[in-house]
Amino acid sequence: MEKTNTPFVSIVIPVYNAESYIRHCVTSIVDTKLHNIEVILVDDGSTDTSGAVCDTFAEEFKQVRVIHKENGGVASARNVGIESSQGEYIYFVDNDDWVDSSAFVQSVTLLQGTMPDVLFNRYTTVQTNGTHTAGNMYIDASCIHGKSRDQVLTYIQEHRVNVMAPWEYFCKRKILMENNIRFNTAQNGVDDAFFSACVFIASTTYMVGESLVYFWRQRIESQGRTHNHKALCTKLMSVLESFDQLIQKQSTDSVRTYLKYAAYKQCYALVGPYTTYDSTLRAEIQKWVTTHAKFIQETAEVSGGIHKVTNRFLGPLCGTVLSYQLARIKGIIYQYVYR
Repeated sequence: MEKTNTPFVSIVIPVYNAESYIRHCVTSIVDTKLHNIEVILVDDGSTDTSGAVCDTFAEEFKQVRVIHKENGGVASARNVGIESSQGEYIYFVDNDDWVDSSAFVQSVTLLQGTMPDVLFNRYTTVQTNGTHTAGNMYIDASCIHGKSRDQVLTYIQEHRVNVMAPWEYFCKRKILMENNIRFNTAQNGVDDAFFSACVFIASTTYMVGESLVYFWRQRIESQGRTHNHKALCTKLMSVLESFDQLIQKQSTDSVRTYLKYAAYKQCYALVGPYTTYDSTLRAEIQKWVTTHAKFIQETAEVSGGIHKVTNRFLGPLCGTVLSYQLARIKGIIYQYVYR
């Protein structure tokens, strides 16, 4: 790979204690042999050999840069990568995942030929036993290509398209810079949905790549996850407050409806596991739900199906918990039937 002065795509990879995975991750990108990309490895205070591995890549490949910083979480690391980026587009990769080199090249080629604000890419989930489950292959490209922002957002909401992770799309860097879109460090690890929602409503042109680009590795200890229910719930409440404030600022119905749909996913994540919380946290969730009952109801209404029905007849707490439990049962049945 030869150094270029103006990279077309900046790939931002937050790195934290990923010595077992980071080589595979970075190699999958440098194997593209693209001359118009930069790879920004943000070592977020790793205590293992991850930082040294990153330095080795930077020594071997001139387009790989390493930024070493004190540990601040994945949101902080991604923000540092954004500020340091120079590309026309930004793409995020998590340090334990990888890309298909050929498919990535196809995506970059598509970007160069079309220059949309957002390019959605296909991904697959990789379980610990090695099995793959297609992620967003169901997105209908004909409902995205050449459509207006309102049409795209309406399609996402009405067809229950679940696009939240920042590695599900390429986005123009200027969208982030001109709209001051950054990851919220106070919501570290659960802020993806709000960040992505901000990107989508700030964009005006969208496309979908047909190639399977991203491989999302499932592992319990991956960065951004937490086993502390209290901390997780506090962050989710903060995310929902951010959604509520953003919704109130919108004057376009399609944008408001889309944001409510995106917000309900977070209501679902907060309230759904209610039965697994201890008594103290349950009381706190009950209080929050009571205070935000109207907001939860409005988000459930645009989410359709079981969410709308259960919330209407059982209320925001019991309705959300029931729909969550039904979804878990559906997932178990699905895995049993299709394993």
